[in-house]
Amino acid sequence: VESSLERLSDGMHRLETAYAQGFNRKYARVGHLFQERFHARPMRDDADFERVYAYIRNNPVVVDKCESPEDWPWTGSL
Repeated sequence: VESSLERLSDGMHRLETAYAQGFNRKYARVGHLFQERFHARPMRDDADFERVYAYIRNNPVVVDKCESPEDWPWTGSL
């Protein structure tokens, strides 16, 4: 997926705002739900892509959600 940083940031802001408002209504909360959770940085080359890919693929293993990336249904077949 490719996007300008401005459009990506605007889109994430809209998505997070709508979700946070619904979540806060459902659980009778107030305040920021995603404070400083979203960070965007462009991937400038193949090395950046490989680092991001490895992070996403291996993160479920690192946080003990599964034993190998192949066991995780959302990233195992990337």
